[in-house]
Amino acid sequence: MKQKLGLACTLVGDPKVLLLDEPGVGVDPISRRELWQMVHELAGDGMLILWSTSYLDEAEQCRDVLLMNEGKLLYQGEPTALTQTMAGRSFLVSSPQENNRRLLQRALKLSQVSDGVIQGKSVRLILKKDARIEEVQQHGDMPPLQVADTAPRFEDAFIDLLGGAGTAESPLGAIIHRVDGSKEETVIEAQSLTKKFGDFAATDHVDFQVKRG
Repeated sequence: MKQKLGLACTLVGDPKVLLLDEPGVGVDPISRRELWQMVHELAGDGMLILWSTSYLDEAEQCRDVLLMNEGKLLYQGEPTALTQTMAGRSFLVSSPQENNRRLLQRALKLSQVSDGVIQGKSVRLILKKDARIEEVQQHGDMPPLQVADTAPRFEDAFIDLLGGAGTAESPLGAIIHRVDGSKEETVIEAQSLTKKFGDFAATDHVDFQVKRG
């Protein structure tokens, strides 16, 4: 509400250019969505809007972006154009012989892999520009893989601009697979989880369990 009120006060003067410095920080999902609706309407009416943000999902909504890291400009242009450069380099992989955490650790050490993250029941891998998924499948350090193409994301392109996520393993990641416990053990459980923002229910009496691993 505070951000929307500030924007409304600014618009009283009918400005031609609007500078917004990280307006999405600390804003609940509903207010954030409404704020974006207001901004899109203003842009549609011809107002020039400069929106600074550290959130890639916000940057992706802009017509043109300037991506910066440590004060250096990495890219300037349309978000969709940058995302399209990653076409054919994003895959979902899994293995019946390896859990996803160990599979991700193995994959990130390969020279062909730029980035990786666990996504649902699979591991999402982003390959380097000239790498082929067959090279990953045939690598001696990898178990048999089930592979599926997946659409690239804006985040994938940004990480690729940075040179990839790197292969350094965190201290926790190095020992987590050695923690005692059964895979069938429930380590997180929620019952009737409800969270509302005004009249909007983000979760409405949701029950779920998370098993170890």
